[in-house]
Amino acid sequence: GGTIAHASYGSDIVLIDVGTDVSISNLAAVTMVPQSQFHCAGNWTSDATFAPTAGTVRIDGPVSAIVAISLPSLTIASPAVATTLSPTAVAGSLNVEAGGHLTSLGIANIEGHVTLQDTWELGGFTHFVAGNWNGGSAINGTINFDGSGSLHTGSDSIANVVVTAGTRTMVHSLASITGNFDLTGGTLSISTSGSTFSQSRLLI
Repeated sequence: GGTIAHASYGSDIVLIDVGTDVSISNLAAVTMVPQSQFHCAGNWTSDATFAPTAGTVRIDGPVSAIVAISLPSLTIASPAVATTLSPTAVAGSLNVEAGGHLTSLGIANIEGHVTLQDTWELGGFTHFVAGNWNGGSAINGTINFDGSGSLHTGSDSIANVVVTAGTRTMVHSLASITGNFDLTGGTLSISTSGSTFSQSRLLI
């Protein structure tokens, strides 16, 4: 198997920019630093040997399919319409930029933060988020918050929410849940100043 190795050059971005498809398999080793960026304008396929915990995979082509066991951080950039076709663990954060669109046809497990400036189509699945949630629309599915972090949807909303662990905090924030909100574990902390929480059904 081959090797992917990104050396650190201070704060400089270390970039691999691919104009079509990326296919990674049977790696002997992979090293990515926090500034590492792997841009892909086509389909992305990687097996379990690609499992870096630092860096970012950025999907920026018009139509992309993603098959990945694990990714470091994942960014869906404009004008990408990206679809994950398998369960995917994201060691860092998920970002959907304005003009991007993500559909998940497999369960996502996000260990970091989620920032949505556009739509995440949840595909009817329950997806797991450990970090902060900021903005954007998450439709047709459920977000399970299983770690401590903040919750802010802004003018957008999340279809359904479950809190199973950690502390989910709202401070001067707006959280709109169009479906169900289930608090089955952990803690929901709502500031009495400047926070608004709305949902159609609350189960505690």
